Amino acid sequence: MHGFYCDTSEESVFHEVDAALLAGHEFHGEFPSSLRLWIDDTSGPIADHLGNILRWTIMSDRLVSHLLPFIEGGVQILPAPLFLKDSDKRVRNYQVVNVTKVLDCVDRTRSVLIDPEDALSWYSKLCIDATMTEGAHIFRYLLTDDYVCPEVVCTFEVVNCLEGRGYTGMAFYSCDCADA
Repeated sequence: MHGFYCDTSEESVFHEVDAALLAGHEFHGEFPSSLRLWIDDTSGPIADHLGNILRWTIMSDRLVSHLLPFIEGGVQILPAPLFLKDSDKRVRNYQVVNVTKVLDCVDRTRSVLIDPEDALSWYSKLCIDATMTEGAHIFRYLLTDDYVCPEVVCTFEVVNCLEGRGYTGMAFYSCDCADA
């Protein structure tokens, strides 16, 4: 995916959707009718996981189906308003996977902030306290008491279940896991 468009008259609704999808809140409503997430490059097959400027988690139906046993109960699945840019043709069989499981599970003594002076700094080294994950396989974490990191964390079990299965478009950043 390479971009998005939303009519200015629906921009406030778009910002409400965007805020919910990045903060781990369920979104109750509909995407703005003018919202178009578009794919520029159609020279090859469309990936199963689509990286995008909005940082939304967008997956093919086949990837969602494969991951469902691991992610069920921690996500909200919404049809992706995905289109081919040049033809404005809708791309079917893709979902926005809104990760709604938010956990306070960062081991702050073992994690290293990029900028310790910035309360909203990200971690250059992230360590998750496994005893605080409640058995979740996909989640977001609290960066501070009232700010959810928009990045999604998944367990090694999720990564391992994908390996060698032919899914495309994913890259993982390793973090430490401590059993505090």
